[in-house]
Amino acid sequence: MEKVKVSQDVADALDYVTRNFSNKAIIDAHVRCPNGWHMDENKALKGLDLDILIRALYNGYAVEGMAQEQLLEWFKFSIQKFNELKKVDKNQMKDWDKQDVEEHHNEVDYYRIEISVLKQVLTIFEINIEEGVNC
Repeated sequence: MEKVKVSQDVADALDYVTRNFSNKAIIDAHVRCPNGWHMDENKALKGLDLDILIRALYNGYAVEGMAQEQLLEWFKFSIQKFNELKKVDKNQMKDWDKQDVEEHHNEVDYYRIEISVLKQVLTIFEINIEEGVNC
């Protein structure tokens, strides 16, 4: 069975209620009063479709957009790393041996390629790259 995709808020609420109640008790409460979830920890379940709730409890659930968010974070990390590496100037490298200089240039090239590929993947998934994130 496939996991149900839910928002982060719903996932957090499910984590909370499943730590404190049985699946049967959660379903019973939702059937009796689907809008009865009022605590901050569980209010995201208010009005949740019963079918989604049951499938999430028995088949598991995954947070929507999680892979896309991870891709975006990976992209941002790569940009940051690339920018840090580019700040190293020739003055700083003058005491480095040839192998260290070559490794530095290889690492810069690696992040340049990684950023290029990640940009293409983000575009395919139609994930907007925030303004101000440059390379």
